[in-house]
Amino acid sequence: MIKAILCLGGCLILVAALNVRRAAGQAAGDGPQYTSDGQLRFPKDYREWVFLSSGLGMTYGPAAAGARDDPRFDNVFVNRSAYKSFLASGRWPDKTVFILEVGVLGVALIFLLYFLLWRDAIAVSHEDEGLTRAIAAGWVGVVAMMAASTFYSVVHTYAAPSYLFWYVSGIVAARRAQLKYARDRVPTPLTQRAAA
Repeated sequence: MIKAILCLGGCLILVAALNVRRAAGQAAGDGPQYTSDGQLRFPKDYREWVFLSSGLGMTYGPAAAGARDDPRFDNVFVNRSAYKSFLASGRWPDKTVFILEVGVLGVALIFLLYFLLWRDAIAVSHEDEGLTRAIAAGWVGVVAMMAASTFYSVVHTYAAPSYLFWYVSGIVAARRAQLKYARDRVPTPLTQRAAA
């Protein structure tokens, strides 16, 4: 009877130890994998992992000095088992795999957005009248300065100027859409009767 209790107790301890190890992120198959000669394999499915963050110009280490002139758009991914363990314990377990995906597509998209805002400001400054026209005329220069200062981190440090920039840009873009809609609207019999 004592042997049966000890055997059952040993099995329970073994199962508990395996569950603790799995919760710590060590038992899952999404951790680091190595080739036969000891080289770390690049995980092909990392985009299915947990997405942690994106950033512009967040380069670390020795490469940071050269990255100030040419900031990169980064994405960070982590393996699922390590993320679950981090949520449970607040600490990253051993053998956590982070993937830092660096690219310039994000920077290109930012400049495309600046170009569209600049184009809208020019159109409103030519087509509109009054205060909105004056704001849009000045906004042409502001958008150009923001695009030129993208590579300076001090521009993105303070929230208030950024909020103000996007707020006024939204006003200019909305006015451009209103002007385009009014210009392109085809009169219908109902709108013709209302105008008469």
